[in-house]
Amino acid sequence: MPDTTVNTRRWRVANAVLWYLTLLMGYFSREVYDGLREIAHMSPLTAWVNNPWFLPLALSYVVGRFVRDKGVSTGLNAVTAAYEGIGFGLVALVAFSALPVSLLMALLPSNARILYLGYLLKLGSFVYLVVLFTRYLVIADENAFFGSYVSHRQSQQDPDRDINV
Repeated sequence: MPDTTVNTRRWRVANAVLWYLTLLMGYFSREVYDGLREIAHMSPLTAWVNNPWFLPLALSYVVGRFVRDKGVSTGLNAVTAAYEGIGFGLVALVAFSALPVSLLMALLPSNARILYLGYLLKLGSFVYLVVLFTRYLVIADENAFFGSYVSHRQSQQDPDRDINV
């Protein structure tokens, strides 16, 4: 019988690398968008997608859909899993937002604190996603995205369990 733990570990590492690349592509979406257009020698006149918000919206959908599908596969009902997917999709949209720095500095030269707050919110959302995906991928916690729902569901299934212990 072949050893499946080595094969499983390889797939887990490959999965983690792909998810971390996806998260990094989302965080640096403006640079990735401009780089891909430059590599392809694509002018703005001939581009199908001529909007730098395409990449953040698409990757936010991917994250939200992944969380929704994980919720359904872990036993959450479809509505709760959909709400969680929408919530994580919105967190990903904040983390992946392509903030135009030069435009914001031109519009808000005296209110640079608002710009710094936006970047702090973007960085915080990105770190939150990285921590959750690390819990899911590295620690292999299947319920990383649904901690409160899982503990609530377990307490409903086992009414004799004392929560305060």
